[in-house]
Amino acid sequence: MIWLDEHNSPSGDLCGSADNRAHRDWLLASSPRTGSTWLGRLLSEPGDVGQPKEWLNGMQLRDLTVRFGTTALSRWGASLLGARTAPLLLRLPWTDAALDAYLCRVRAVRTSPTGWFALKLHAHHRRRWFDAADRRFEDWFSPRLVVALHRRDTVAQAVSWARAIQSGAWASHQPGHAAPRYDARQIGLCLRDIERDQADWRAWLDARPAVPRLFVAYEDLVADAPAVVARVREGLGVAPRDGPVPDVGLVRQADEVSLAWAQRFGAEHAGLGVGAGR
Repeated sequence: MIWLDEHNSPSGDLCGSADNRAHRDWLLASSPRTGSTWLGRLLSEPGDVGQPKEWLNGMQLRDLTVRFGTTALSRWGASLLGARTAPLLLRLPWTDAALDAYLCRVRAVRTSPTGWFALKLHAHHRRRWFDAADRRFEDWFSPRLVVALHRRDTVAQAVSWARAIQSGAWASHQPGHAAPRYDARQIGLCLRDIERDQADWRAWLDARPAVPRLFVAYEDLVADAPAVVARVREGLGVAPRDGPVPDVGLVRQADEVSLAWAQRFGAEHAGLGVGAGR
């Protein structure tokens, strides 16, 4: 079997409780290009706090439908999808029953032995699966902690997002399918969506004052990843991990091209009060 993400194979499963409803949830609330994949991988080791992944995005839906689809036809159909076509699964009319069956299967294999189940959720996925579908989030997840991940330099984030959209390389291990080119309009649209997502998550959290939350900046993760991991584990009430943080096979994708694009965009839009490092 060819997995879009090898971590979705059975080798990545956790030995959770047989009762997949006896769990403790926590949420990694994010938007694209905030280091959420990196942080999620760091927190997935050694597996005692679950695996914060985008269980509701196209890649995970494709791989896990191949594994757990309720019919042979659904498993076969999902297996035909690649990285560029897997998002089509988000367009299907998922009923509550279908979503519940999918999440129950994910919980069964990705809940930690200590009962933690982790979900990484971008704001646009939350809107698609819950807000737009008129589903109450708390009917599906009851987070004991929300880790709100953001990026202070939103222009750099927008540049990174635009490059990923163009190239198809969303992580350092992915080869991509096209060479990116500077596109001020696309960067501006990404910046607009980032600002919308940040405001959206703030409003969502404000509406849930009783839910504990921990705010983490991408820049702090880059500066001291072990300290961020320790903060999250402390927030979950989990003992510090022994030894150094693991090498999770990811490297930063930011480079001189990204810096040049951010500086150019900032110069072109100086009158609007934007710029790298704002």
